[in-house]
Amino acid sequence: MDTSILIPNIILSMRQYQKENGIVKQCVTNSQYIYDTIKANTHSSVKVRAMMVLSFDKETDTCIMVGGHLVVVLDEIPDDITIIESSYDIFSLKEPSYFDNVKDLMEYCYDNTNDKNNEIKEFLKLGIVKFLSFLKIAEEINNGKFIITNKDFYNKQADYIDKLFS
Repeated sequence: MDTSILIPNIILSMRQYQKENGIVKQCVTNSQYIYDTIKANTHSSVKVRAMMVLSFDKETDTCIMVGGHLVVVLDEIPDDITIIESSYDIFSLKEPSYFDNVKDLMEYCYDNTNDKNNEIKEFLKLGIVKFLSFLKIAEEINNGKFIITNKDFYNKQADYIDKLFS
């Protein structure tokens, strides 16, 4: 199968497996798997990157922040990346916005006329602390270290994917 079709189909299948099995909070394992798959099957420039993700649900007037999250990125053109979201729980958020640095996140969220800026800062601070720890995980994976957080999930998802595409 052509890798330009294979990789997207693997990502879709990973998300389907996670949805069917109620898998959440496995971005490290998901990113390691798809990173390895892309490196083994393509010549693309691929890296794991730590992200902070914000999702605003206008219907319920709620905001979700995922401070520690990993994605895989393809560097296609300098300063233009393609984010590969292999985690169903984050993919299914409403209108997620991704940030790979604190400055951009703060500029996005901070409103000088808002009386609730202190509440916003406290909300963001927790996510930023988590993000900083994920920077190290991304660096380790990019430097060749194999990192998964749930070996059983990794193996079961890999078996699921192997059955579909072998």
